[in-house]
Amino acid sequence: MEIKKIQAIIFCLFFLTIISCSVKHHDDKSDHDIKNNELILLSPSQYVHAGIKTACLEKRIISGVVLCDGTVIANPNKQAYASVPMNGYLKKIFVHVGDYVNRGQVLAILEHPDYIDLQREFLETKSQYNYYKEDFKRQGELSLEHATSLKKMQQAQNEFRKIEARYFALKEHLEFIGIDADSLYVDRIKSSIFLKSPISGYVTKSEGKIGQFCTTELPVFLVISNTNASLNLKVFDPDAWKVEKDQEIEFNTIHNPARKYRAVVSASAKSVAENGAVNFYARIIDLDKNLIPGMYVKAKIIVDADSSYALNNQAIVERNGLYFIFIKADSAGFIPLKVDIGRISDEYIEVISVSEDLMNAEVVISGASYLLSELSVDD
Repeated sequence: MEIKKIQAIIFCLFFLTIISCSVKHHDDKSDHDIKNNELILLSPSQYVHAGIKTACLEKRIISGVVLCDGTVIANPNKQAYASVPMNGYLKKIFVHVGDYVNRGQVLAILEHPDYIDLQREFLETKSQYNYYKEDFKRQGELSLEHATSLKKMQQAQNEFRKIEARYFALKEHLEFIGIDADSLYVDRIKSSIFLKSPISGYVTKSEGKIGQFCTTELPVFLVISNTNASLNLKVFDPDAWKVEKDQEIEFNTIHNPARKYRAVVSASAKSVAENGAVNFYARIIDLDKNLIPGMYVKAKIIVDADSSYALNNQAIVERNGLYFIFIKADSAGFIPLKVDIGRISDEYIEVISVSEDLMNAEVVISGASYLLSELSVDD
């Protein structure tokens, strides 16, 4: 029994030693870098399967980007509250939130006895205005003929001026609430008025209900147009100093990332907000009806655009934090070369410290990932 126990212990120790050596050997291999001059040979079938394409290193316009978030904002002249011109009760509502309305379109009807009283007062004043106008004219003519005293003519003038001021004030009040004073007669007095849209746009807020008493201080509707809408972008340090006027922007809305829009930086807030962000404003170039004020967007501001040596994104591969390209050695051979990279755009990656040999070499621009998989690792 003792011999069997000893044999079991020895077997377990031997098994653990094998596992430990295997793990250590695997870890050692993962720490090694790619051989910088290792030649990779491909068979004709491998060459075709990899889809190898080569090209010479060229200078391209490449730029850095500043990533930021923001919102679509309406032009201040393209958003307006629709408030009642005179206190009254909502009799009927014609629109709902989301409806598009034109400037001057009737949004609701209001009614109140005060509308009737205002029209009655205007018609009475209009009658007095005509009377005192004629009386003033008559007294003036009599004064010229010395048939009446100058005092009576002045009294007639004074009464006429007071009625005249009242008449035109009431007329302007009627026009303000939407009643045509010139076409108003006794048999055309109205008990209701219209609430109209001040601008063309979408109804984004409706605060009224049938029978509700509305006052001039509280708006009933909010109408916003996306015409001349712009972006409000928030950029944090240390990127804020990179952003300048007239830089191009590519952005998309949160709900539709595939649809790309363009904009141009137009201004900055010139101050830092409490959260450490600087607000930048941008003019939208390809504005359409799908961009609604209040929408959240993700944006890329194009900065530091200049001409640099660069390769397409598929030409540069990464392993263990290092970046490599592949140089064509002969018809079927390729050599890996470590490179330093700079700015990264959607299509190209900047290559830093380009040697003369690299500028004259044929670089793999398609199939680099396949070549990376074929590399042996130095033990």
